[in-house]
Amino acid sequence: MPFQHLPMDFYKANLRFQLRLNELLRDCNNRWLSAAQQCQASQKGGSKTSSTTLSQEASLQEIWDQLMQCHAYDSQPIQKALFDNQTTFASGLQQAMQSWQAELTGLMGSAYSMESLQASLMPFMQQMGTMGQAASPDKKDKS
Repeated sequence: MPFQHLPMDFYKANLRFQLRLNELLRDCNNRWLSAAQQCQASQKGGSKTSSTTLSQEASLQEIWDQLMQCHAYDSQPIQKALFDNQTTFASGLQQAMQSWQAELTGLMGSAYSMESLQASLMPFMQQMGTMGQAASPDKKDKS
């Protein structure tokens, strides 16, 4: 892999990671929305009051408020939804981070193979060698 392509490859890897995170957050929000809509539907069946239906554009605050209204006296369904949703999100996040890390490690490994590392260090080593040779005669003269 040519070294000059490395910045673009890192950018692409980071972009893929960002897209995956956005997808995870969207899925998390959709799970909360689904739980609130189910709760709302069950509440409408046993209640005379009719509230507006939550839409896909509902804010997290609206979703949370709906869940709290539905389960005002029984927080167990909210807790279960919270733990299930958070576990799913955390698992997806861990997988996304592992994939991203593996991709970056692969990019670094191919960019810094032994040959490219030696080639990039060669000018530095030659300069150090030259400096060392130049310093040697001075030390012999002082002895």
